[in-house]
Amino acid sequence: MTDQLLAPLHPNENALTPLFQAKIDEGMLREIAEADYGWKADECYALLQPILNTGLVASDDFNLLEVLELIRWSEPDDPDWSPGGQGPRGHWMRLFACTVLVRLAPKYPTHFCAECDTLAQLISSAIDLGRLVARAAASMLAWRFLTYPGEAEDPPFLAFAILLLATHLERGEDCGRWLKTARRMGRGRRVRRPE
Repeated sequence: MTDQLLAPLHPNENALTPLFQAKIDEGMLREIAEADYGWKADECYALLQPILNTGLVASDDFNLLEVLELIRWSEPDDPDWSPGGQGPRGHWMRLFACTVLVRLAPKYPTHFCAECDTLAQLISSAIDLGRLVARAAASMLAWRFLTYPGEAEDPPFLAFAILLLATHLERGEDCGRWLKTARRMGRGRRVRRPE
């Protein structure tokens, strides 16, 4: 049933990759790599390049995770915030960092827990960058939910993140088909309440 429910979102791990390739430049990648006061920046940059160029996310290098997490916490709408860029540039950098973290979790589950902070930042930047980006983010998160919904409290936050993007995308006069389908499917399931 989950497969059917998420199918309209076209689950795809690489849904954001073409957008990143079009919007993330070498300077932005270098800035992400230097987020930890420049510590091991060249090594991090070398690990980030293939992620951007091919979409393959394969390294759980501690220093790489550190710079990604630092950019995750960036505030692109605060002109004084550092590290991380400002305005749309900063949102692209934050979305890229959050996406890599979300995509690494199924491969290295012991390194990731309580992903709600990453998801909140990812959604915020995706919505800020427009409907095309939000749609691709929903596709990537649908893939992630089907592949690895996470541990402990992660699955509800991941489902909520997908729902937030879906409601953002489906507002308007003729929209809402996915949400209506989800509601119908939910009615067909009996939910057992604890006694």
